[in-house]
Amino acid sequence: MQAFQKLIFNAKREIIENNLFGVDINPKSVEITRLRLWIELLKNAYYTEESSFQEMETLPNIDINIKVGDSLLSPTNQEQETDNTVFYDNLIKPLLQNYRSLFKEYLKATGEEKRTIKNKIEQMRKAFLQQNYTTLRVTQNYDGFLWALDFPQIIDDNGKFIGFDIVIGNPPYIQLQKNSGLLSKKYKKFNYEVLDSMGDIYTLFYEKGIKELLKPGGHLCFITSNKWMRAGYGEKLREFFIKYNPKFLIDLGPGVFDDATVDTNILLIQKKDYQNKLIGATLQKEDKKNILDAIDKKGVLLEKLTKNAWFIGSSAEQKLKEKIERLGKPLKDWDVEIYYGIKTGLNEAFIITTEKREEILANCQSEAERQRTEAIIKPILRGRDIKRYHYEWAGLWVIVIPAGWTNKNKGNKSAESFIEKTFPALMKHLNSFEAKAKRRDDQGDYWWELRHCAYYPEFEKEKVVWAEIVRQPQFYFDNEKFYVEATSFLMTGDNVKYICGLLNSLPVTYFFKNWYAGGGLGEEGYRYKKVFLENLPLPPITPDNELLVKRIEDLVDKILAAKKENPQADTTQLEQDIDQLVYKLYDLTPEEIRIIEGGE
Repeated sequence: MQAFQKLIFNAKREIIENNLFGVDINPKSVEITRLRLWIELLKNAYYTEESSFQEMETLPNIDINIKVGDSLLSPTNQEQETDNTVFYDNLIKPLLQNYRSLFKEYLKATGEEKRTIKNKIEQMRKAFLQQNYTTLRVTQNYDGFLWALDFPQIIDDNGKFIGFDIVIGNPPYIQLQKNSGLLSKKYKKFNYEVLDSMGDIYTLFYEKGIKELLKPGGHLCFITSNKWMRAGYGEKLREFFIKYNPKFLIDLGPGVFDDATVDTNILLIQKKDYQNKLIGATLQKEDKKNILDAIDKKGVLLEKLTKNAWFIGSSAEQKLKEKIERLGKPLKDWDVEIYYGIKTGLNEAFIITTEKREEILANCQSEAERQRTEAIIKPILRGRDIKRYHYEWAGLWVIVIPAGWTNKNKGNKSAESFIEKTFPALMKHLNSFEAKAKRRDDQGDYWWELRHCAYYPEFEKEKVVWAEIVRQPQFYFDNEKFYVEATSFLMTGDNVKYICGLLNSLPVTYFFKNWYAGGGLGEEGYRYKKVFLENLPLPPITPDNELLVKRIEDLVDKILAAKKENPQADTTQLEQDIDQLVYKLYDLTPEEIRIIEGGE
């Protein structure tokens, strides 16, 4: 038993000391990783013969292999003339022997010796940076990560960075545009070719891992959000991937990971020329019992990959996508406009209940004041109030005094005097929120005004409204002049009733979710954002299909009427009739319809 324990322990130690290296910007994550590795060694710890089996074998100081740092800030990205293996040639070589030997000594050091060696390593690193920061193109107080300097075990005897056989990880998901684009600006100077200011930081980790950290022929495997497959910001990343050799792409649907907040995927890619042999598979919650078996059964060869959106599907599904894009017209080319709902910046002040509205109107001193006040208090729907072909109004109203309205109407009076005299009852309510209203970002020229918005009149028109995040499409055709708030969108223009029927239909929902949605949000569903909907190809109206279009609009009217009378009314048959008409508009075959309805 002792011999077996010793064998396993030493094998694990060999792997951990010489083959496992990690870096994370979060110190807590680093500490947890170190602890897990030590525990793994402890499982097979043994008593030494030298101590007459009284003392256990000393655990190595593996903390030196797992470090804190920002691995994206490596200056090697700035080296354009050659790869990073040459970058450290003349920089590392002078201190190579001493530096590397200190790392080896540290692994087995204990007590005061351990602290002494660690101090020497830190002093040498600091001195090296101070002497070479100009060449490295970093500041003297550089807080990033230098792979060859921080892991000298992975450079050869000539001081060249060898690279890793395998790079694995779960990079963070953080939008680069957050906080006024600070992250985008931070990493822009390092010349990441996949960087898109509207994208996500995990895209940079792909480039860093493949381009700089892998040795030729090595493999990278990451689990990330799947949005790069279809989102606009993923275009550069998709183009980058086909410079190398992607081998497996596993798209993980809602529920595969219980704590995932977005839909994810796993990509295995090799640092090698593109071989056009990428196998893709889409897995569902039930597949996690045996993932390898599910991949074997569901895997398909993904061919003709370009920088355009990727999706995992059979050749029949690929042909279906090509067909609808050939026959349909992207929504952005229709005579429609899509707008965000109202952003008040302070809903508690500007969105009021029916009771508060009635109180304000009752306090008006004249009929003229009441009419003026009533005219600027509009009924509003929140995202949660908008349903499929109907709404559930919560009795809420929004106070709409747009940016510029005060200056346009006040004449020679002061703004404060004018607004108090024009809407005294209303201002009695708003004045209690003055301090908060003045601090908000979304405001007009004065604190009682809403932000500048040129499309306020669009809320009064016939329109389609919908919530941004839903599990199933919930588009409603509104002709009651409802306003909608920031979690919603509205669409105005020509033929919006027809478009409402299309967007709620089964086939268009299938097309959107699979090819245009930009990735799912786990159990929360999908994001019907403008940027995604604009690329959705819808059947244009032609002399040949006008009757089909009219029938869809008539069916939409019947569904709206039924839902208005009873929101729980069963309109399944009417909606299925719309589905059949949409199939005809796209000229779909029975085989293509079976794909959409899950028969294939």
